[in-house]
Amino acid sequence: MKTRKTLKTRPLACISLCLLALTPAIAQEEPRTAGTLAEVVVIGTTPIGETGIPVDKFAGNVQILSRDNLTTDTVNLVQRIDDSLGSVHINDTQGNPFQVDLNYRGFTASPALGTPQGLSVFLDGMRLNEPFGDVVAWDSLPQLAIDKVILIPGSNPVYGLNTLGGAIALTTKNGNSFTGSQGGISVGSFGRVSVDAEHGSHTNDDNLYFAASLYDEKGWAVNNPSQVRQFFGKYTTYITGGDAAVSMLYADNLLHGNQSVPLSMLDKVAQGYSHSDYTGSQTFMLNAQANVGLDASNTIAGNL
Repeated sequence: MKTRKTLKTRPLACISLCLLALTPAIAQEEPRTAGTLAEVVVIGTTPIGETGIPVDKFAGNVQILSRDNLTTDTVNLVQRIDDSLGSVHINDTQGNPFQVDLNYRGFTASPALGTPQGLSVFLDGMRLNEPFGDVVAWDSLPQLAIDKVILIPGSNPVYGLNTLGGAIALTTKNGNSFTGSQGGISVGSFGRVSVDAEHGSHTNDDNLYFAASLYDEKGWAVNNPSQVRQFFGKYTTYITGGDAAVSMLYADNLLHGNQSVPLSMLDKVAQGYSHSDYTGSQTFMLNAQANVGLDASNTIAGNL
């Protein structure tokens, strides 16, 4: 029986080996055709703001908050971003509305030193994350002068170190985007008083913009006042093929915050725990920008 079984399987094995030997030869006989790959266009980004590149060509969920949507009764810019953009939320660990943490997809931009920062913030191409700890002083941002907020998701080396979760690029108004003068006064609970004024004008050669915001509040808790002074000015002149601008930002703020209180003190809603817990800051920034179009497809832009 063993002999008969061996005689039946040997021809099958020989046929299989022959087929395997012929397979490479058959594959080599197939002609190879040369093809051309389709062009791949990579859309770059920049913290300077306007680039002339349509947003729908960027490979990412870019969110934009325009100037019309920024006109609101919220206390500061960060609260407006929280109300309008997706995947964004804020938390008030410092006890002051101007010192909140902005969180986007698990990454944070915070004014508190020691917080793991993962978002980069730019104002007209100027990085606002401070060199020590990458903290962001939200109270120094002139909300009245902001023209557009662009939230770019994902890690991108274009926006510098610690851009782990995304970047927020803010652009300011100028004498062309805002023309005329307007101001307003608002009052609210807990001694809140806010005064805002802005002016914009332009000629055929240049334009000018100025904004000022004053804010005072006694606060809802004991020893929890806020005092915010913000000033912003921008001068733009037109050059061949583009424009150049110089802007100035100044802020002088005094912010008090109340931290979490023990359970035994919760019977008094307005009670505080650590006094006086405050942050006094003065900010002065100068920014020079230039934007020159070389031709229909190439532009050079930068800031100092």
